[in-house]
Amino acid sequence: MEAKPRVLIIDDEPAVRKTLTLVLQSAGYEVAVASDGEAGVELARRSPPGLVITDVQLGGIDGLAVTRALTQEVPSTPIIVMTGHASVENAVAAMQAGAVDYLIKPVSPSQVRHAVEKALASTQMLSELAESRRMAGRRTHIRFESQNPAMRAILSQVEHVASTAATLLILGETGTGKSVLARHIHEISGRCHLPFVTVQCAVISPSLIESELFGHKKGAFTGAQQAHAGLIETAGAGTLFLDEIGDLAPELQGKLLRLLEEREYVRVGDTVPRRTDARIIAATHRDLKQAVKAGRFREDLYYRLSVLVLRMP
Repeated sequence: MEAKPRVLIIDDEPAVRKTLTLVLQSAGYEVAVASDGEAGVELARRSPPGLVITDVQLGGIDGLAVTRALTQEVPSTPIIVMTGHASVENAVAAMQAGAVDYLIKPVSPSQVRHAVEKALASTQMLSELAESRRMAGRRTHIRFESQNPAMRAILSQVEHVASTAATLLILGETGTGKSVLARHIHEISGRCHLPFVTVQCAVISPSLIESELFGHKKGAFTGAQQAHAGLIETAGAGTLFLDEIGDLAPELQGKLLRLLEEREYVRVGDTVPRRTDARIIAATHRDLKQAVKAGRFREDLYYRLSVLVLRMP
């Protein structure tokens, strides 16, 4: 079994350090601890950890300063910030400093394990994507090929699907290549010279995904010192890939529905609607029909997403 990475915990409360250490060690992680920001940064500098969890309130430099320093010192290490004060402003400040997630104290063992697993998975995915882009720069397009009859049938459909602008839903278990297929569809479409933008619905913090997706207006909230173009705007007339759409927060499902129905969206804090010509591709490993029945996913959004459906074998 592959060894799990080492987690560095930075917190000035001994009880918190002890609790987090027990939770993570029981999950198979090696753990290192530091009681203040300076010691944490020095530990990470000497022996880069696989992940860092830091409190905001620390003796000496605070957790945001620690996060900024670690982003420079160990840029490939994901950082989770914890705080006892929940607010959008704090969450945005943490993400702007370089954190990948934001937890509100007190945190349960399951929340800690989930946040750590999610952060590590996201970092691994970004690393693989960067490598794919590096390799792709050496050739025009990485072809998606398969000897599996079911997969060959999917690829046959893709030849027709790629030329349309219709919304596409890709279903399939984790690891079946949904994101690779979405990229392949973009690359063989007429939009291949335009951006392919991925939105990780299961990875981006729920408190930040609206701003990341739709963008925000200057002054929309404390810390919004300038206007921010969201991922929809970044996609332009290219392809917007909504990965793990089944994990999208219920409060955002209605806004996404408007995007699909009217091709319009509004930045956070703004009132002026903006239009998009991006082609929407969504993917999920979840059973959306069951989620609709359970009330976790909007039925009207499901039907808007499933104009065309590909099911990965």
